[in-house]
Amino acid sequence: MKKRKIIALLMIAVVLCGCSKNYTDDFAKKYDKYLKYAFNYYYIEKKVIEYNSSPIPGAGTYLEWNIKYNDNEKVERDFTFQNYWYSDNYSKLASQIFFYAKERVNEEISSDKYVKLLTNKITYKNANLYTDLEIDEKNYDMLIDEVNGIDFVNFDIKKLNKYYAKYQISFVMELNDKDKLEKTKEKLMKNIAKGMREFRKETQTNEITFECNIYNKTKKYKATYKINGSQITLIKESSENR
Repeated sequence: MKKRKIIALLMIAVVLCGCSKNYTDDFAKKYDKYLKYAFNYYYIEKKVIEYNSSPIPGAGTYLEWNIKYNDNEKVERDFTFQNYWYSDNYSKLASQIFFYAKERVNEEISSDKYVKLLTNKITYKNANLYTDLEIDEKNYDMLIDEVNGIDFVNFDIKKLNKYYAKYQISFVMELNDKDKLEKTKEKLMKNIAKGMREFRKETQTNEITFECNIYNKTKKYKATYKINGSQITLIKESSENR
């Protein structure tokens, strides 16, 4: 019994010692050239942040930086990054830069503009469009290149194409109860071609996944299209009663 108690105490001690970690990697210094290239920042602040994900994996400290900069239109912006996250992938600066680029893309692309194009000659109750930037993780390191990485001062959506950017677009439209789903589908297909032609022009991308969800009081329709250049291919579709 005594031997078991000693072993148990030793195991607890090992676990407790192993789950306390302080992350000290200095990202501001390590990625100094890229950060200055990308943000040309005028202010940077470092904080030591305590984390606690008890009981396991543990607790400790990590570093967080906030930088302030002006873009080329003199708009003041800021970017916060850190050297630790619960996900190892997100702890990499390149991953954090990618997520920040997604924010900027959503800010730059006008959803209202594309809703208007997609609903041309269609009567509807509500419509919303969501855009999601996709870049393969194997290309993330390209984003923080000191010469050709993402430049947030002169942020240009078209330039994301050199990192093989793709886009996932979700379009949701609620019809008036009297509107017929079949007729709306025919009109929407024509509008998708026109709307995505404009989207390709704005982003310079050749690969888009477009999902649409249309519904009224009694039916709903869902379809997924792959858009490669000017070619639009229906991947899957489904229709059912509500």
